[in-house]
Amino acid sequence: MTTSSHKTAYLFVCYGNTCRSPMAEAFARNLLPVERFNVQSAGIGAQAGMSASTHSVNLMQKHYGIDITGHRSQNVADLPLEEFTQIILLDEPVGLFMQRNYPHLADKLIAWNIADPYGTTEESYRTCAATIHEQVTEWVKALPNKW
Repeated sequence: MTTSSHKTAYLFVCYGNTCRSPMAEAFARNLLPVERFNVQSAGIGAQAGMSASTHSVNLMQKHYGIDITGHRSQNVADLPLEEFTQIILLDEPVGLFMQRNYPHLADKLIAWNIADPYGTTEESYRTCAATIHEQVTEWVKALPNKW
């Protein structure tokens, strides 16, 4: 999926694009007007076309009323990264990878530190989602010209 030239584009990046970044993308899409913003997610090690993890899908629906069943993973290497206004990196290893492999994008990179719940308990996913929700909400509040 490519970005739309008339919309401000944001990208959330984690490792596999099946847990954290799909949740961040969904929260941001829920908070930003779709006609003005293009929000996507990707992973540095993502295999394209994978659905979001079962825990992520279930908790987003149950606790936030957001359906992410249609999510399909994509790898950052397959995206036109230069077209994004900001690229939000969800942990330090992802940040280091992006800095090392895409140094020309340094001014677009924003680092967060959200632990990866992959392979853990439902409770870990719940905690992760709450943290992401809080971070995305604060990030959206700080964006210029949202409306």
